[in-house]
Amino acid sequence: MPTATASWYSSKTPKTHSETPLRPLSETVRDSVSRSRPLPALQSVSRELPSIAARQDIFIGNYDPAGPGPNQLLLNQGGATFAVQGLPTSASSLTSGAQQTLALEVSDLDGDGDMDVVVGHDRALNEILVNDGSGNFVARALGSTTLTTDSLAVGDVDGDGLIDIVEGNAGDGEFADGTNYLHMNQGKYLLTGVEPFMSLALPSSDGASAYTNALKVGDVDGDGNADIIVGNYKNYAAGMETQSNQLLRNRGKGSDGLMTFEAEDLPRGDAATLALGLADVDNDGDLDIVCGNYDGPNTLLKNDGKGVFTASDLPGRSDDDNTNALVIF
Repeated sequence: MPTATASWYSSKTPKTHSETPLRPLSETVRDSVSRSRPLPALQSVSRELPSIAARQDIFIGNYDPAGPGPNQLLLNQGGATFAVQGLPTSASSLTSGAQQTLALEVSDLDGDGDMDVVVGHDRALNEILVNDGSGNFVARALGSTTLTTDSLAVGDVDGDGLIDIVEGNAGDGEFADGTNYLHMNQGKYLLTGVEPFMSLALPSSDGASAYTNALKVGDVDGDGNADIIVGNYKNYAAGMETQSNQLLRNRGKGSDGLMTFEAEDLPRGDAATLALGLADVDNDGDLDIVCGNYDGPNTLLKNDGKGVFTASDLPGRSDDDNTNALVIF
C-alpha cells in the first residue's frame, strides 16, 4: 500500500545551524505498515526551531510502486493553507515522476541560508534537491550506486563546518547492497560540475551487509567528534534473523587524510531495531540511546560519558508489539 514520508521546514526563510551538532536536531518517526512490502517510510525533521514568523512548508515523500506517486512540496501560504509546488524531474533512475521514497532529511547543505532536501529511495539512486531560496529545486544524484535507503542522518561528521550525509541501507541479498555510506560535503558545489560529496563506505562490526532502519549522529564519547549510531533490523543476505546495533566511533582523520571509524556492537543490540532516539535521558551531561524494537522490549542504553553503555528494558509494552517510531522530548 502507498506510504509517505514528510519533512517540515521553511524553504524561504534563512536558517542557521550549529556547525557541529552534538545533540540530535531530529527524531525519526516511522509509520506502522505491513512488513510484507519494502521497509516503511521515515518521517524526519532536521533543522533548528523556526522563528515565530516563519511559515513551515511540508515536503512529502511518497512510496507507490503500483503507479505514479510523485513526491510533493506544499508551500505554506499562511492561515494553514498550502500550494503545491512543482518538483524537478527526478535525478534518480525512476522515471515519469514516480517515486519510491523511504527517507528524507532537510538541511542547508551548501551554506546559502535555505534548506535543501536529501531523498532516499528504494532500489534507485538517491538524490539531493538543491533549493534556490524560493522553493524551486534542482535535482542532483547522490552517489552512483543503486541502493535501498531506509534511513538518513545529517551532521558535521568530519568536523569541517559543513553538513555531511549518512545513508543507512538495506541489504536484502537480491536487489540491494547493505553497505552504509558517509557522504562528506566538499563545499558549495551542488550546482556546479564538481562532485559535491566524497563518499566513504562505513565499516560494520561483523563485516556483514546490514539492514539498517535507523541512524543517529552525535558525540557519545565526549571527544568532540560526531559518532554514528546504527540501528539494524536483520540481515537477509546472511540469513540472519537479527543483526547487532552498532556504534561507529569517529576517530577523525588518519595519516592518509581519510576519516576512520571503529565499529563495535552495542549491548542488547540484536533486538531487530526499527527506531532510535539520542538524548541525555538521565540528565548527566552525555548522550544516551533509546532503541525501538520489533517483537521485543524496547531498550535504554545509558552512557557512562565515554561511550560505554549499560542496557535496560523499558516498561510499557508487550513483547508482541512492534515499535516503529519514537520521539524523545
